[in-house]
Amino acid sequence: AALKDVRIHASTEEIVAALTGDYRVELVFVLQQELHLYEVYQQQIAECDVQIEQCLSQFADAVDVTMAPLPPSKRRGKKQPGNAPTFDLRLHLYRISGVDFTQIDGFGGLTVLTLLAELGLDPSRFPSAKHFVSWLGLCPGSRITGGKQKSSKTRQAANRGATALQMAAQTLVRSHSALGAFYRRMQAKLGAPKAITATAHKLARIFYHLWTSGVRLSIRAWKLTSSSIRNEWSITSRKRRLRSDLTSLLNPPPRSVFLRSQLNPLLFSVNA
Repeated sequence: AALKDVRIHASTEEIVAALTGDYRVELVFVLQQELHLYEVYQQQIAECDVQIEQCLSQFADAVDVTMAPLPPSKRRGKKQPGNAPTFDLRLHLYRISGVDFTQIDGFGGLTVLTLLAELGLDPSRFPSAKHFVSWLGLCPGSRITGGKQKSSKTRQAANRGATALQMAAQTLVRSHSALGAFYRRMQAKLGAPKAITATAHKLARIFYHLWTSGVRLSIRAWKLTSSSIRNEWSITSRKRRLRSDLTSLLNPPPRSVFLRSQLNPLLFSVNA
Protein backbone atom coordinates (compact mmCIF):
# COMPACT_ATOMS: atom_id res chain seq x y z
CA ALA A 1 0.00 0.00 0.00
CA ALA A 2 2.92 2.36 0.60
CA LEU A 3 3.94 1.96 -3.06
CA LYS A 4 0.69 3.37 -4.41
CA ASP A 5 0.69 5.82 -7.30
CA VAL A 6 0.40 9.52 -6.50
CA ARG A 7 -2.78 9.72 -8.60
CA ILE A 8 -4.64 7.29 -6.32
CA HIS A 9 -7.04 9.18 -4.05
CA ALA A 10 -7.66 6.30 -1.65
CA SER A 11 -5.79 6.38 1.65
CA THR A 12 -3.21 3.81 2.71
CA GLU A 13 -5.64 2.29 5.20
CA GLU A 14 -8.29 1.83 2.51
CA ILE A 15 -5.79 0.11 0.23
CA VAL A 16 -4.66 -2.19 3.05
CA ALA A 17 -8.28 -3.13 3.76
CA ALA A 18 -8.87 -3.81 0.05
CA LEU A 19 -5.80 -6.05 -0.18
CA THR A 20 -6.69 -8.05 2.91
CA GLY A 21 -8.10 -11.43 1.97
CA ASP A 22 -7.63 -15.18 1.74
CA TYR A 23 -4.97 -15.70 -0.92
CA ARG A 24 -4.41 -19.14 -2.44
CA VAL A 25 -0.85 -20.42 -2.22
CA GLU A 26 -0.57 -21.31 -5.91
CA LEU A 27 -1.74 -17.86 -6.99
CA VAL A 28 0.77 -16.16 -4.70
CA PHE A 29 3.49 -18.35 -6.24
CA VAL A 30 2.43 -17.33 -9.76
CA LEU A 31 2.50 -13.67 -8.71
CA GLN A 32 6.03 -14.08 -7.35
CA GLN A 33 7.15 -15.66 -10.61
CA GLU A 34 5.67 -12.81 -12.65
CA LEU A 35 7.32 -10.22 -10.41
CA HIS A 36 10.69 -11.94 -10.79
CA LEU A 37 10.22 -12.09 -14.57
CA TYR A 38 9.39 -8.35 -14.63
CA GLU A 39 12.57 -7.55 -12.68
CA VAL A 40 14.63 -9.68 -15.10
CA TYR A 41 13.19 -7.82 -18.08
CA GLN A 42 13.92 -4.48 -16.46
CA GLN A 43 17.51 -5.53 -15.88
CA GLN A 44 17.87 -6.65 -19.50
CA ILE A 45 16.44 -3.33 -20.73
CA ALA A 46 18.89 -1.41 -18.50
CA GLU A 47 21.81 -3.40 -19.94
CA CYS A 48 20.57 -2.61 -23.47
CA ASP A 49 20.49 1.09 -22.59
CA VAL A 50 24.09 0.92 -21.38
CA GLN A 51 25.18 -0.82 -24.60
CA ILE A 52 23.35 1.72 -26.78
CA GLU A 53 24.94 4.62 -24.91
CA GLN A 54 28.40 3.12 -25.33
CA CYS A 55 27.78 2.66 -29.06
CA LEU A 56 26.58 6.24 -29.50
CA SER A 57 29.57 7.59 -27.55
CA GLN A 58 31.93 6.17 -30.22
CA PHE A 59 30.56 8.47 -32.97
CA ALA A 60 32.40 11.68 -33.73
CA ASP A 61 30.88 15.01 -32.82
CA ALA A 62 29.07 16.80 -35.64
CA VAL A 63 28.43 19.86 -33.48
CA ASP A 64 29.96 21.34 -30.36
CA VAL A 65 27.23 21.21 -27.75
CA THR A 66 28.99 23.86 -25.68
CA MET A 67 28.94 26.39 -28.54
CA ALA A 68 25.55 25.35 -29.95
CA PRO A 69 23.58 23.88 -27.03
CA LEU A 70 20.67 21.53 -27.45
CA PRO A 71 17.32 23.35 -27.80
CA PRO A 72 14.76 22.80 -25.03
CA SER A 73 12.67 19.68 -25.28
CA LYS A 74 9.06 19.83 -26.44
CA ARG A 75 8.08 17.48 -23.61
CA ARG A 76 8.83 19.94 -20.83
CA GLY A 77 6.50 19.32 -17.92
CA LYS A 78 5.26 16.06 -19.45
CA LYS A 79 5.87 12.55 -18.23
CA GLN A 80 8.42 10.64 -20.26
CA PRO A 81 7.18 7.51 -22.05
CA GLY A 82 7.61 4.21 -20.27
CA ASN A 83 10.12 2.91 -22.83
CA ALA A 84 12.36 6.02 -22.61
CA PRO A 85 16.07 5.19 -22.14
CA THR A 86 17.79 5.93 -18.87
CA PHE A 87 20.38 8.25 -20.48
CA ASP A 88 20.02 11.51 -22.41
CA LEU A 89 19.30 10.11 -25.87
CA ARG A 90 18.43 13.51 -27.39
CA LEU A 91 21.85 14.90 -26.52
CA HIS A 92 23.69 12.01 -28.18
CA LEU A 93 21.56 12.18 -31.33
CA TYR A 94 22.03 15.94 -31.57
CA ARG A 95 25.77 15.62 -31.02
CA ILE A 96 26.37 13.02 -33.76
CA SER A 97 23.91 14.43 -36.34
CA GLY A 98 24.11 18.16 -35.68
CA VAL A 99 20.31 18.52 -35.86
CA ASP A 100 17.65 18.17 -33.19
CA PHE A 101 15.12 16.06 -35.09
CA THR A 102 12.88 15.80 -32.02
CA GLN A 103 11.66 19.34 -32.73
CA ILE A 104 9.49 17.82 -35.47
CA ASP A 105 6.00 17.12 -34.19
CA GLY A 106 5.50 13.41 -33.59
CA PHE A 107 9.24 12.66 -33.33
CA GLY A 108 10.68 11.29 -30.12
CA GLY A 109 14.17 10.16 -29.29
CA LEU A 110 13.47 6.52 -30.12
CA THR A 111 11.92 7.46 -33.47
CA VAL A 112 15.00 9.46 -34.46
CA LEU A 113 17.27 6.66 -33.23
CA THR A 114 15.42 4.16 -35.42
CA LEU A 115 15.69 6.42 -38.48
CA LEU A 116 19.40 7.14 -38.03
CA ALA A 117 20.10 3.45 -37.39
CA GLU A 118 18.40 2.58 -40.69
CA LEU A 119 19.68 5.52 -42.74
CA GLY A 120 23.07 6.35 -41.28
CA LEU A 121 24.51 9.85 -41.05
CA ASP A 122 25.32 10.44 -44.75
CA PRO A 123 22.38 11.85 -46.74
CA SER A 124 24.33 12.01 -50.02
CA ARG A 125 23.01 8.58 -51.04
CA PHE A 126 19.65 10.21 -51.75
CA PRO A 127 19.96 12.92 -54.42
CA SER A 128 16.60 14.49 -53.57
CA ALA A 129 13.64 14.21 -51.24
CA LYS A 130 11.76 12.33 -53.96
CA HIS A 131 14.42 9.62 -54.05
CA PHE A 132 14.35 9.43 -50.26
CA VAL A 133 10.56 9.09 -50.03
CA SER A 134 10.53 6.55 -52.87
CA TRP A 135 13.13 4.44 -51.08
CA LEU A 136 10.96 4.49 -47.96
CA GLY A 137 7.94 3.37 -49.98
CA LEU A 138 5.79 6.33 -48.92
CA CYS A 139 5.12 7.83 -52.35
CA PRO A 140 2.23 6.99 -54.71
CA GLY A 141 2.81 4.06 -57.01
CA SER A 142 2.88 4.23 -60.79
CA ARG A 143 1.40 1.11 -62.35
CA ILE A 144 1.06 1.99 -66.02
CA THR A 145 0.27 -0.48 -68.77
CA GLY A 146 -0.64 0.30 -72.32
CA GLY A 147 -0.26 4.01 -71.65
CA LYS A 148 -2.96 3.93 -68.95
CA GLN A 149 -2.42 4.27 -65.23
CA LYS A 150 -3.95 1.26 -63.55
CA SER A 151 -3.20 2.10 -59.94
CA SER A 152 -1.42 4.71 -57.81
CA LYS A 153 -1.49 2.65 -54.61
CA THR A 154 1.60 2.92 -52.44
CA ARG A 155 3.82 -0.09 -52.94
CA GLN A 156 4.43 -2.49 -50.09
CA ALA A 157 7.89 -2.12 -48.55
CA ALA A 158 9.34 -3.81 -45.46
CA ASN A 159 11.17 -0.72 -44.29
CA ARG A 160 11.66 -0.04 -40.58
CA GLY A 161 12.26 3.64 -41.29
CA ALA A 162 8.87 3.92 -42.98
CA THR A 163 7.25 2.08 -40.07
CA ALA A 164 8.78 4.56 -37.61
CA LEU A 165 7.46 7.49 -39.66
CA GLN A 166 3.98 5.95 -39.83
CA MET A 167 3.92 5.46 -36.07
CA ALA A 168 5.00 9.08 -35.63
CA ALA A 169 2.20 10.16 -37.96
CA GLN A 170 -0.38 8.32 -35.86
CA THR A 171 0.57 10.36 -32.78
CA LEU A 172 -0.50 13.58 -34.53
CA VAL A 173 -4.22 12.80 -34.44
CA ARG A 174 -4.76 15.20 -31.51
CA SER A 175 -1.75 17.45 -32.04
CA HIS A 176 -2.45 21.20 -32.03
CA SER A 177 0.02 21.82 -34.82
CA ALA A 178 0.03 22.30 -38.57
CA LEU A 179 0.96 18.64 -39.05
CA GLY A 180 -1.87 17.59 -36.76
CA ALA A 181 -4.33 19.70 -38.75
CA PHE A 182 -2.99 18.17 -41.99
CA TYR A 183 -3.52 14.65 -40.62
CA ARG A 184 -7.09 15.42 -39.59
CA ARG A 185 -7.89 16.92 -43.00
CA MET A 186 -6.53 13.87 -44.78
CA GLN A 187 -8.37 11.56 -42.39
CA ALA A 188 -11.69 13.27 -43.11
CA LYS A 189 -11.01 13.21 -46.85
CA LEU A 190 -9.30 9.86 -47.43
CA GLY A 191 -9.66 7.81 -44.26
CA ALA A 192 -7.19 6.92 -41.52
CA PRO A 193 -4.86 4.50 -43.43
CA LYS A 194 -4.23 6.91 -46.30
CA ALA A 195 -3.96 9.84 -43.89
CA ILE A 196 -1.19 8.03 -42.02
CA THR A 197 0.72 7.41 -45.25
CA ALA A 198 0.26 11.00 -46.44
CA THR A 199 1.42 12.43 -43.09
CA ALA A 200 4.37 10.03 -42.96
CA HIS A 201 5.29 11.25 -46.47
CA LYS A 202 5.30 14.85 -45.23
CA LEU A 203 7.32 13.92 -42.13
CA ALA A 204 9.87 12.18 -44.35
CA ARG A 205 10.29 15.32 -46.47
CA ILE A 206 10.74 17.48 -43.36
CA PHE A 207 13.27 15.01 -41.97
CA TYR A 208 15.20 14.98 -45.26
CA HIS A 209 15.28 18.80 -45.36
CA LEU A 210 16.74 19.02 -41.85
CA TRP A 211 19.05 16.09 -42.54
CA THR A 212 20.60 17.69 -45.62
CA SER A 213 20.55 21.37 -44.63
CA GLY A 214 21.29 21.08 -40.92
CA VAL A 215 19.11 24.08 -40.09
CA ARG A 216 16.92 24.33 -37.03
CA LEU A 217 13.20 23.91 -37.43
CA SER A 218 11.17 27.04 -36.78
CA ILE A 219 8.65 25.72 -34.27
CA ARG A 220 6.68 28.97 -34.30
CA ALA A 221 5.80 28.45 -37.94
CA TRP A 222 4.42 24.98 -37.24
CA LYS A 223 2.29 25.77 -34.21
CA LEU A 224 -1.36 26.66 -34.51
CA THR A 225 -2.96 29.26 -32.30
CA SER A 226 -6.10 28.51 -30.33
CA SER A 227 -8.11 30.70 -32.72
CA SER A 228 -6.89 28.61 -35.69
CA ILE A 229 -7.96 25.43 -33.91
CA ARG A 230 -11.38 26.90 -33.16
CA ASN A 231 -11.73 27.97 -36.80
CA GLU A 232 -10.84 24.42 -37.90
CA TRP A 233 -13.51 22.96 -35.63
CA SER A 234 -16.02 25.58 -36.77
CA ILE A 235 -15.38 24.82 -40.44
CA THR A 236 -15.72 21.09 -39.74
CA SER A 237 -19.06 21.57 -37.98
CA ARG A 238 -20.31 23.83 -40.80
CA LYS A 239 -19.36 21.23 -43.38
CA ARG A 240 -21.22 18.59 -41.39
CA ARG A 241 -24.38 20.73 -41.20
CA LEU A 242 -24.15 21.62 -44.89
CA ARG A 243 -23.77 17.94 -45.81
CA SER A 244 -26.85 17.12 -43.74
CA ASP A 245 -28.87 19.90 -45.40
CA LEU A 246 -27.82 18.79 -48.88
CA THR A 247 -28.73 15.20 -48.07
CA SER A 248 -32.20 16.24 -46.95
CA LEU A 249 -32.68 18.32 -50.10
CA LEU A 250 -31.47 15.63 -52.49
CA ASN A 251 -33.38 12.87 -50.68
CA PRO A 252 -36.64 14.47 -49.47
CA PRO A 253 -38.89 12.41 -47.17
CA PRO A 254 -42.14 10.90 -48.52
CA ARG A 255 -45.09 13.28 -48.82
CA SER A 256 -47.02 11.54 -46.04
CA VAL A 257 -44.14 12.01 -43.62
CA PHE A 258 -43.77 15.64 -44.69
CA LEU A 259 -47.51 16.34 -44.17
CA ARG A 260 -47.45 14.62 -40.79
CA SER A 261 -44.49 16.77 -39.69
CA GLN A 262 -46.37 19.88 -40.77
CA LEU A 263 -49.70 18.89 -39.14
CA ASN A 264 -48.35 17.77 -35.79
CA PRO A 265 -47.59 21.33 -34.56
CA LEU A 266 -51.09 22.47 -35.69
CA LEU A 267 -52.83 19.61 -33.89
CA PHE A 268 -50.81 20.27 -30.77
CA SER A 269 -51.81 23.96 -30.79
CA VAL A 270 -55.53 23.06 -31.26
CA ASN A 271 -55.52 20.54 -28.42
CA ALA A 272 -53.81 23.08 -26.18
